[in-house]
Amino acid sequence: MWGFMQIVTSILISFLIPAIASTQGTNEKAPPKRGRNTPLIKNQPVSDPQGLYQKAMDLLAKKDETASQTEAIPLLTQAAERGHIASQLQLGNCYRDGFGTTKNCDESLKWYLKAAEGGDAVAQRNLAGEAGKCPGIQDARERSKWLKRSAEQGNEEACLVLAAAYKAGSGVPISIPDAYIWYSITAALSGQYKDLATFMRDQTAKELTQTTREHAQEQSQKHFEEILVRIGKK
Repeated sequence: MWGFMQIVTSILISFLIPAIASTQGTNEKAPPKRGRNTPLIKNQPVSDPQGLYQKAMDLLAKKDETASQTEAIPLLTQAAERGHIASQLQLGNCYRDGFGTTKNCDESLKWYLKAAEGGDAVAQRNLAGEAGKCPGIQDARERSKWLKRSAEQGNEEACLVLAAAYKAGSGVPISIPDAYIWYSITAALSGQYKDLATFMRDQTAKELTQTTREHAQEQSQKHFEEILVRIGKK
């Protein structure tokens, strides 16, 4: 069983980070999603950052019009340079995927970092790395820092990968109780990784004493409630 758990944890670290990090981004067939931190507001002047962002998103949505998609990048850049977090995130996506512009991992990382510093959970998670697209931050500890910030905002993918990181000691010290806590939180979020997180939590529990497991359960519930408060769901 231990060998099996090592394999599963390795998969979570090496596969899930690049696989799930792309779910919020873009590809050549679909435009990036609007950032969750910035609501859609209609009829704003184009000079306004939100108006620039909205116009850019409309242009990016024209899937068969490359020229229109290209025109979106300067608009996003103007808004992003004025601190518009959703535009910063989308620029990171566009430069990562070469959507509307030439692929540029340095530019992608630059804009993800700005959005992450502004508190965007998706950008924070994306800084953990996207092998096969853009490498993200190279320093393992720095990646883990952003991953944890994203997880603390209730980003399900970040919670799952953070749990695996604690299990394997990737960028953080090995901590089976912390792995259990974050697998539990991922499962409690009841998203698309609930079943996998539940399985990994139950397997990880076998490595804990009853006392340690009970304490970890208390901590996971406490952290989960803090996350709900933080994201306004409680």
